[in-house]
Amino acid sequence: QYHLHNYLEFLQNRKQKIEHQKVVATRKVGSKSYKTSYTFSELGKVIKVEGKDYSRSFSYFNDSLISAIDFVSKKGTRRTEIKYVDNKKVLEETFEDGRLLSRIVIQYDDQDRVIFSSIDAKNTYSMAYTYGDKKLSWQRFMKNDKVLKEWDYSCKTEGSLVADKN
Repeated sequence: QYHLHNYLEFLQNRKQKIEHQKVVATRKVGSKSYKTSYTFSELGKVIKVEGKDYSRSFSYFNDSLISAIDFVSKKGTRRTEIKYVDNKKVLEETFEDGRLLSRIVIQYDDQDRVIFSSIDAKNTYSMAYTYGDKKLSWQRFMKNDKVLKEWDYSCKTEGSLVADKN
């Protein structure tokens, strides 16, 4: 673990481009040893992680933000795709064997504050945020578009629960 960390730091601090590099790390758990190989891009980004029964590949947006993660194992394949606007995550979708498992949507205001976020899986959970005087003033938690809880932060920084619909 220590040697891998030093190597990762070395790659990230190196200014010149390198060829694809592969590093194998061994982790001991009790009497068993597990080998994991890490493949790095010319820029020192992890592009593939491989273990005995799995493989995980990474794609990048603008050479810095992860845009896709592909996970392959005996159980099947899973792909997570991430979209950005102005380097802020706005959409993340996860598919298993081509079927949509979950979707995360995030919206921002003109000051880069989150004003809405939702997670869709079997149910849709979402949070809506309102800001005033440069700080959070209202928050709403919903399940399947039904308001479950609301908080008013206009007087207290810790917020006051003003509605509990459970």
